[in-house]
Amino acid sequence: MNAARGGAAITLQTVADGGRLATITGDRPSPERRVTVANVYVRADGARLAALVVALADGLLSLHVGATFPLADAATALQGAITGRAAGATVLTLSL
Repeated sequence: MNAARGGAAITLQTVADGGRLATITGDRPSPERRVTVANVYVRADGARLAALVVALADGLLSLHVGATFPLADAATALQGAITGRAAGATVLTLSL
């Protein structure tokens, strides 16, 4: 998965022959070595998100969290995610 603008071509070099690369930045590189390359578009879907939360809670999915930020620091969190500094999922937390 590539989330850094301009980084898809570099990320492609790390994908195994015949593997898959998804990018959310729109800078899809040309496929090579039988690697499937796809642009992924994000859209709001609350019902799908709720189902994924249940699957995560049930242990059907796993997630490596690389960084956690309070919602007030969302801009900083986004910068970390798009530059690849997070080394895992970036999570925003809500103070209740």
